[in-house]
Amino acid sequence: MFGERMQDPETGIITSTAAYGGLGAERESAMDAQEIARWLRFFSGGVVYDVDLHKNRYIANKNMKKDLAELKGKMKWAFANSQNRKAEQILQVIEAVEMQEITDPFDRR
Repeated sequence: MFGERMQDPETGIITSTAAYGGLGAERESAMDAQEIARWLRFFSGGVVYDVDLHKNRYIANKNMKKDLAELKGKMKWAFANSQNRKAEQILQVIEAVEMQEITDPFDRR
């Protein structure tokens, strides 16, 4: 009824269909969801989102590096202010993360 704008996942070619009877909005930039996702949204109200796993892993890695940099900064500050016990605890957390252990003694996340 309102036209359609889809991108072929294999070739990347964008195809558009015009709205029937001149009603509805032009599809200039937004892509429509796949047909099965539209039916799911129509019947259940649930929304289906596309997930880019490579982008998700990249962001998770970037956040981990940011957290490690923050911990290293706090460790340096603790050593500079003679808070050796706190600095040792932070160092243990950094080593655990670098060894890819799952536990987080500070329960930050």
